[in-house]
Order: sequence, then structure tokens, then C-alpha cells
Amino acid sequence: MGSKSPRGEFAARQLAKKRKNFRWSDRYFNRRMLRLDEKVDPMQG
Repeated sequence: MGSKSPRGEFAARQLAKKRKNFRWSDRYFNRRMLRLDEKVDPMQG
């Protein structure tokens, strides 16, 4: 059985790409990056 994540000396690019994609499933990261809380704030603060 192999592991799901890339391993080894040359796996850095694949790991970074995978991590970058999975960050978007984090609700708080998503709202922060899309600046949703600032857009809907009536006081614009």
C-alpha cells in the first residue's frame, strides 16, 4: 500500500500545491481571502 501524499526529495512542489488547494475548504481561510466580512460590513470596518 502506498501513501496518499507525495514523499521524498522532489515532492515539495506537489505538497505545496496540495496544501494550497485544501486550504480553500477551511471556512475561515476562505472568508478571509475573499474579504467577505469586509464586503458585508455596514460600517465598512
